[in-house]
Amino acid sequence: MTDPTSTNGPEFSVPSPEETAEVFKGELEPSQTAVAPPEASKPMTIRDTTATNFLDPNLYIQLKALANDFIRSGAIPKVWETAEQVLVGLQTGAEMGMKPMEAMNSLYPVNGAINVWGKATIRRLSEHGWKIKYSNESQESCTATVTKGREKYVETFTFADAVASGYTTDSYGKLKIGWRPGMNRIKKLRYGVISLIISTYIPDVLGSAMGIVEVSDDYDLGTNKKPAELSAKIDNRKELMAAAEAKHKELKAVPFKPARINTNG
Repeated sequence: MTDPTSTNGPEFSVPSPEETAEVFKGELEPSQTAVAPPEASKPMTIRDTTATNFLDPNLYIQLKALANDFIRSGAIPKVWETAEQVLVGLQTGAEMGMKPMEAMNSLYPVNGAINVWGKATIRRLSEHGWKIKYSNESQESCTATVTKGREKYVETFTFADAVASGYTTDSYGKLKIGWRPGMNRIKKLRYGVISLIISTYIPDVLGSAMGIVEVSDDYDLGTNKKPAELSAKIDNRKELMAAAEAKHKELKAVPFKPARINTNG
């Protein structure tokens, strides 16, 4: 029988605190282990996206830088008033295959939409393989024939059409400078008939642009307050006159009774 108090037999040693911690290292409570703080998420920017048919981020960044430089240069047409406008113009031009300066000189913001100058429109037609021929030109009308291969479109635009559309006069009823007899009217009629052909038959020629400047500039889309103010004044005057007329009729309907004169006294 073995004496439990005997010192003979296998020896046991008490593990050190470091050895105990190493043994139970994987069993420590979560609060006892050091946890690295999560990295703050960064907002996604256009630089983090890839090019698609909708937008090329690299091109966008380049155009944005150009827009700011163009505005600071003061060497682009004054119609481009802000860097944001220039950016839209450059993007429109890029979609139409134009170089940056070509876009600045060929495009024009009218009534909140990007339009193409008439001379640039003619160049666009040529680039798309169309040939143009004008005939029966006068101060009153212009006929244009546009052809490409077997395709052929013929239209006529008259001064009477422009008048009926409200293109020719300003808010005060006076004839606009561009529509006064002379070369300006001939150009207006030319661009008017070309606009008619493009918008009706071959709109792809204008690409991302809305229309032709010389035509769109005659539209009244409500951005000019003068006609509205003038109309309001006219309506107000009509109301006042109608009220005065009604009062006059009311007074006439009442029999006239002369006042009695007191002769006593």
